[in-house]
Amino acid sequence: MGETEITTKVGTVDKVRHKLAQWRRQRLSRGRLRWSSIRYRLGESGWASVSWSERLRAGHHGGRRRGERRRGEQRRRLTQGRSRTERNILYLYLEIFWAGVFMAALAFNATYALRLGASNTLIGWLSSIPSLVAMIVLLPSARFLESRSERGPWMHWSLAIGRGAFLGVALVPWIFSEHTAEAVVAVLILRTIPMQFFSAGFSPMLADVIPIRDRATVLANRSIIMSATIAICTFLFGKWMDAAANIPWATFPTNYQIVYIIGTAAGLLSTYFITRVRLPEMSTIRSERRSGVAGKDEPPVVATDDDAAVADPAKSANPGALANSDADQAPAQLKRGLRAWRWVRALVTRARSTVAAFWAAMWAKLRSARRSARAMAKENQGFVRIVINSFVFNGGAWLVGPLYMILFVNQLGASDSWVGLNTTLANIGVIGGNLVWRRLMDRWGTDRALRASVPMAASYAFLVALFPNLTMILLWGMLINLVNPGVNLSHTSTLYELCPPERRASYLAIYATIANVGAFLAPLAGVALSNVMDIRWVLLIGGLIRLAGAGLFQIYRVRPAEASAAV
Repeated sequence: MGETEITTKVGTVDKVRHKLAQWRRQRLSRGRLRWSSIRYRLGESGWASVSWSERLRAGHHGGRRRGERRRGEQRRRLTQGRSRTERNILYLYLEIFWAGVFMAALAFNATYALRLGASNTLIGWLSSIPSLVAMIVLLPSARFLESRSERGPWMHWSLAIGRGAFLGVALVPWIFSEHTAEAVVAVLILRTIPMQFFSAGFSPMLADVIPIRDRATVLANRSIIMSATIAICTFLFGKWMDAAANIPWATFPTNYQIVYIIGTAAGLLSTYFITRVRLPEMSTIRSERRSGVAGKDEPPVVATDDDAAVADPAKSANPGALANSDADQAPAQLKRGLRAWRWVRALVTRARSTVAAFWAAMWAKLRSARRSARAMAKENQGFVRIVINSFVFNGGAWLVGPLYMILFVNQLGASDSWVGLNTTLANIGVIGGNLVWRRLMDRWGTDRALRASVPMAASYAFLVALFPNLTMILLWGMLINLVNPGVNLSHTSTLYELCPPERRASYLAIYATIANVGAFLAPLAGVALSNVMDIRWVLLIGGLIRLAGAGLFQIYRVRPAEASAAV
């Protein structure tokens, strides 16, 4: 073998070794990047500040006492190294896990009401009345929270009351032997009152505690955690409800009651982690502005003789002093009757004046809110566009929202296991959609991602109407939820960026109030249409409306960059 041949083979071996070493370094680098990404996504809790090697070395070198000292220093580093933002993100992840268990129980509300004998109209009310409550409560709640530097206690207690009241859904069959479905729907509607108060502050809170650079990642991770939890829990709950039919002590409605009790406990645990989130101090709205608006809008109150009697404690406390001379000479029973009458009249007059003052203040606030909405429309055209586009786009979904479960259960004969499986597959689709659309948003931007996803999201109503088969509907539900995260992530990010930070609560409350007008009227219209035509025709109408809204997003484009110009 010649020297030249040997040199060539040695050079070839060296090249192969070099390539293998380069490949190993690339694989190691990719592995480290992936591990860093996982640690960032799932552990924004400060653990990334200390490596595993440091933790192991702390326990082996320097003896037992030195190791204990190092472990103590390490714990302090882990505790003190977590910034407020990292702790908030960690608590938001823990909160959404338990909220997912609670939402899994909520997924069976319509099925529960239908099996208790609820009519189609009652199911429509279950979808629409909460939106009416939101129309009344959201905007005053947002303005109230904006005027408070400490918003946390108000939000926490409203959330605890709203989720704790869900226990009443489980107790209703034990309390009411008749009209049980009506009572269940009433409880579900009433509990939305404190929940709407919480909702007025929660969306601005997320925007305040999550930095812009982490917002898409955190929102996507929260959606993945919630979807995975809902997928698992709804599948298990559905299996339990069907299996409980063969257990004498757990037949309907006990099987649903057990699920609702578990959901309530999980909802309260979620509330606890919400209380651990530390909110930044907010600059409050000046009281001079509020007093100036109230003074301009509040109508003058004209005092009457009855009002004067109420305003004078001496007169209202001693009705006998107002009696005429004939009454003084009347029998004792007549005097007592006159005293009682004057006391009742004073009480009614006081109540009437109180109610009149309350309504005057409410009208003043509504007029102030209307002026604020007009001012926002002039200064922020991007916000106006997203409100109009979203109203039309979501209007089709609101129209047919309550009809899906009526079609599945009453007409197609879906079981509890099928309802749970449908929700499970839908949330599996949400998980996959979040993983895909988060990367597409980084590559395309929110504007392109929004315009690409809305036309596909409008197809679900068409698919269900044209292929009304329970097996096919499971597939449609999973596929459409691969698309919906693209709409939700891009739409939410765009909406947050279009709202000025100092007025974000009011902007979001106005958006939600306008949306709730459609969410209140559309389900009632959908149920009314289903009484005069086949449900599948109503689904097609809703799909066309939703497709028209998707077209508006293509024509009247909404760009987050418009927010900076508005601010």
